[in-house]
Amino acid sequence: MFKKMVFTAFLITIISCFSYEWNQIGPMGENILNYKTTSIGDVFCTDHGFYTGWNQNWQFYSVGELPVVDVDEIHPEFLIVLCNGGSWSDGLYKFDTNSFEFELMDYVVKPNFIYRTNDGFYVGFEYGILFSSDCLSWTEIPFFNGMKIESMITNGSHFVATKTDMPTAIYISDDNGETWQESSHIVTNLGMIDLAYDYNDKLYGVFGGYSNSSGLWSSEDYGDHWQFEYYVDNLNAVYFMDGRIFIGWQESWDWEGVAQYDSETHQINMMNEGLGNLQINKFSTNDMIDCLNIVCCTMSGAYMCYDFEITNSEIETLNHIDIALDNYPNPFNPSTTISFSLTTENTELKIYNLKGQTIRKYSILNNQSSIVWDGRDDKGNIASSGIYLYKLKNSRFTISKKMILMK
Repeated sequence: MFKKMVFTAFLITIISCFSYEWNQIGPMGENILNYKTTSIGDVFCTDHGFYTGWNQNWQFYSVGELPVVDVDEIHPEFLIVLCNGGSWSDGLYKFDTNSFEFELMDYVVKPNFIYRTNDGFYVGFEYGILFSSDCLSWTEIPFFNGMKIESMITNGSHFVATKTDMPTAIYISDDNGETWQESSHIVTNLGMIDLAYDYNDKLYGVFGGYSNSSGLWSSEDYGDHWQFEYYVDNLNAVYFMDGRIFIGWQESWDWEGVAQYDSETHQINMMNEGLGNLQINKFSTNDMIDCLNIVCCTMSGAYMCYDFEITNSEIETLNHIDIALDNYPNPFNPSTTISFSLTTENTELKIYNLKGQTIRKYSILNNQSSIVWDGRDDKGNIASSGIYLYKLKNSRFTISKKMILMK
């Protein structure tokens, strides 16, 4: 049975109601630098190690009390742990989930992130980017030698990396990172410290600090051209979830805490009520649970919000378009059938992960009523377990729903 959704193709008046609720998760009082979900439990990165576990039963692990800025689960037997304390012990460590012991994989000066793609793993650090196809042997990418790489994001074959030491810069690649060039179509040198894509392939970037260029920027051509979205000092984080753009501040100034940003009205809605700390380090999500959520990493604990609906009451409708959209089974493994009913041309169906990255794209033919997603991306790689969004779109409407791949 399809759930019918009615869309309008003419003037719409929107009345919005905004609600949310924050819930504390993880160890209390800790400076949470990052948050990840793994098969051994939630992982909370802190300024002196990391906690992992389930249901408030947390175990602490560290390499000489060094800050842990990021982790990634390579397979259930070990994690890659990035330690960044500005010391000789900085680097990439392998954490054995059976023996709970660390093993140094590579000394790396001030690593900032680990980023997984279909082809391998990237680590940005104080003097460049490392790449590994298997997470065992690492090599530097010559193009970035000597550059401080703060953030990275991909969308299909389009890669973006940001340099934050002077002179700051943004670098783009349109061939899966094989070749790189500097984005030359920006009004100022932007050292983006955080990046996020939305479902329309619009890229948002945070330029922090205190300057005439500080705030939220956006690009509609994968990082080549940039335009100003919202001026605000000391912005620190941006995240996209279920059609919503979240922004956060690490230090108090004119603004603090967390807000949703409306790209159509260029207004923000603050979300600080019930948030235990307003100094935001990073946003993340728990992709193991069956509801959309955002996790806010703060300087005093982590907080999850899964009730951030903005409900729209639409009136004055004209020329209704009746569309049925659903998938079965849901949850599923390894495949699901996405079904729809529409009579229109030039329609596409895209599947996204919760970071807004396109996983699979289909062109819908006339009179086609369903497609089968086999749980793979456009390159044939098997997608990981978690929540995915599928969106049906043409020039007259956009409709999206969620599904869960559960292995």
